[in-house]
Parts: sequence; C-alpha cells; structure tokens
Amino acid sequence: MLEGITLESIGLTQEELQQRLIRALVDELLFDLEEHEDSEFRREAEKQVGAAIVARVGQIADAQIVPRIGELIDGTVLQETNKWGEARGEPMTFTEYLVNRAEAYLSEPVDMDGKTREETSFPSSRPGQTRVTYLIDRYLKYTIETAMQAAVKNANDAIAEGLAETCKIKLGEIAKALKVTVEVPK
Repeated sequence: MLEGITLESIGLTQEELQQRLIRALVDELLFDLEEHEDSEFRREAEKQVGAAIVARVGQIADAQIVPRIGELIDGTVLQETNKWGEARGEPMTFTEYLVNRAEAYLSEPVDMDGKTREETSFPSSRPGQTRVTYLIDRYLKYTIETAMQAAVKNANDAIAEGLAETCKIKLGEIAKALKVTVEVPK
C-alpha cells in the first residue's frame, strides 16, 4: 500500500527527516528530564551542559578579559606620596614597581634564620647576608641533604644485602663442618 512513496514524493529530504527525528528525540528527552528529576540521563546531561558552559566562559575570558586585564596592569602608574597625598619620587608602572619590590626583597639583609632586624625577637642579632644568599643557601642545603639521605639509604641497602648473603654462606659452611652424632647410653 505504501509502495512508490518516497521522501521526495512527500516533500522531505534525508537531512530534513534527520533534523525532525533529532528534534523529536530531544523534545522527548527534555520531557523525561522534567518528569524524572533524578535520572542518570539528567545527571549526565547537566554535567555535559555545565562542562560546555565552563569551556565557553573560559574561551570568552581568554579572548576578551585576560588581554584587558593585561592592558590595565601594564597601564597602571603608581606614585608614592607623603602623608598629605603630595607626590614623592618618580611615578612608575606596575611592572617597574614589582621589579623594584622584588629587588628590594631579595637584597634585604637577613640573619641566619632568614629574618630581618624588624622580624627577629633578638634585636642584637645582626643580619649578615642578603635574602637571596640565604634562600640559595637553604636550597643548596636541602638539595645536598636529600642527595646524601638517598646515598646513605642506597649504601645501607647494599651493606645489608651483602651481610645477609655473607651470613648465609658462613652458616652453610658451619652446617657442613658440624658433625652431629647421637650416643645412646649402654
């Protein structure tokens, strides 16, 4: 009875039929989402939608917001003032300010615990090195200490293995040399 009827004869293309089928399935699934609030499909759909939103917001932020923040940071000019708000010193960009602060921090004198004179509880302790020297010293100490601990562990493992093997050999030799006899009193 349906012989001779094709998609083209009823005015549809393959793509249009696919689109209608997809729309019908989506409508049915969305209806299911409203009816079954705690379904596995709903949880997965919400997870996928959330991931898509996060990805798109990230793309927008990378394209629009991050460059604008960079421009704002690069364009910010800082000016030191006295307590009345009058300008003192030269104005500097935020980048120049950060570089100056980093240089001041690293070249600040510290004691053997890495504390400045203001930070220490012993005012008589004298800073004897810069912070960068202190930090390098601590890093080297940590690196050497870690390497030495690994070397000692490896040596201990090798010595323990050697001792165990030597004990086995010696115990074997002693066992071969021993002659056990049993005497029964008459």
